[in-house]
Amino acid sequence: MLYILTIGICIGVALGLVVPVSAMVYLALLLVSALGLVLGRRSARALVVAFLCAAIVVGLIRAEFFTQAVAQENVLQFAGEPAVVDGVVVGDPERRDTSLRLEINAAMIDDAPARGVILAEVPRDESISYGDHVRVRGAIEAPQAFDAEGGRQFDYPSYLRVHGIGAVMYRGSVLEDVRGGFSAQGSLFALKHAFESSLDRAFIEPDTSLIKGVLLGERHGLPADLENALVAAGLIHIVILAGYALSIVSRSVLRGLAFFMPKRPRLVVSALLLVAFVLMTGAASTTVRASIMALIAMLARALERPSIALRALAVALLAMVLWNPIAILYDESLIISAAAVFGLVTCGSWIGERLRAIPERFGLREIMASTISVQIFALPAILYYTGTLSIWSVPANLLALPALPWIMLGGLLAGVFGFLSPLAAAPFVLIVHALLQWVMIIANTVMMLPLGGTTINAFSGWIAIAAYVPLVWWGVVVYRRGVAMEN
Repeated sequence: MLYILTIGICIGVALGLVVPVSAMVYLALLLVSALGLVLGRRSARALVVAFLCAAIVVGLIRAEFFTQAVAQENVLQFAGEPAVVDGVVVGDPERRDTSLRLEINAAMIDDAPARGVILAEVPRDESISYGDHVRVRGAIEAPQAFDAEGGRQFDYPSYLRVHGIGAVMYRGSVLEDVRGGFSAQGSLFALKHAFESSLDRAFIEPDTSLIKGVLLGERHGLPADLENALVAAGLIHIVILAGYALSIVSRSVLRGLAFFMPKRPRLVVSALLLVAFVLMTGAASTTVRASIMALIAMLARALERPSIALRALAVALLAMVLWNPIAILYDESLIISAAAVFGLVTCGSWIGERLRAIPERFGLREIMASTISVQIFALPAILYYTGTLSIWSVPANLLALPALPWIMLGGLLAGVFGFLSPLAAAPFVLIVHALLQWVMIIANTVMMLPLGGTTINAFSGWIAIAAYVPLVWWGVVVYRRGVAMEN
């Protein structure tokens, strides 16, 4: 029933966001649900249909509340002309090469009441923090979609809406900045920025951008050629805080603690270390989501009980969709991560049993089994959203991922000791530099191979959905066999 609840609410949310739903549809679903409950005493299938219809209604209602909340925003009513925005910085300011990007929860625009979040770009040298009350002048604009590779169009408005942003302001100027009071989130962001500064002092480019990507998920600082090489090699997940990459690190911690404590205490310690990592890196939404997915994947492989991990995945996905309904349609990271973790939970062990020729040393068999299962289930979504087909991703991951835990550990220690002095961080910097060079050699080599990073032309989302039908069926079959073995 948990899976039916999750599926039904996701369907209801998606339908409610895409098409207008009349009262007759609600009534029909409730009638079918009531009829199913009546017949449920004799037929389990009728009870499933009743529960599914009720869950769809819940999803439709959640989508309706979300749509109404968005409709109450009025920031776009001020689009087109320069305006003065008064509001509070609600996200972590992102400092780029030429600008500082602020997420401003508008309270007033030109002295008129306003509601909504504006993504504003202001001069890079401004010193603005989370929670500050700011007054910014600039032209408010509606975000626009733009063309991407392979005939795709990047839906920038929906991408911003996933993050709660309804409008943009380019080339804004700060008229006033009043420091906000103390907040836990602001303190975490301050810790993150201090850690970034320590990394800047300890490393040189391109190591600095790459280690920030690995530790903090900051991808925008990567050189374009290096980013393209990582994409072609199927290694880009290591610099976007993907749940799969964090799960590799977590399982390495589990193996390292095996000499000191039994399995269950190891799980607790590993989970606490992951939580500490999330807090240290600012507890951004992408980090939290990746960590949740990593915990689920770690639970599946450590306990060897896919049923527990799959239930955890269903609960996590349900919570994320209820919290931010539009994510089910437009949050590429969530969709790809959920598909990847589903494949890892349901088929990872099954694939590993068929790779006995691969040695277990350094976790090579586990990494290869995990990589294959993740690639299989994430591939339709990756091709739909990005069009990048990395046919060399499995061998590239097999070569690169054993170094990932040591890169993260060395990078964390380099950042911590960098608070003292660059000299104290130097031993860790040298080790991390060598490991990062290894990853870059792998990515650049794959980039030069035939069919490395092939681009597939855009195709309908229905084709991607159709591709998941046999994949999910296969995963469920393998999962049920695993559950039968548990019992």
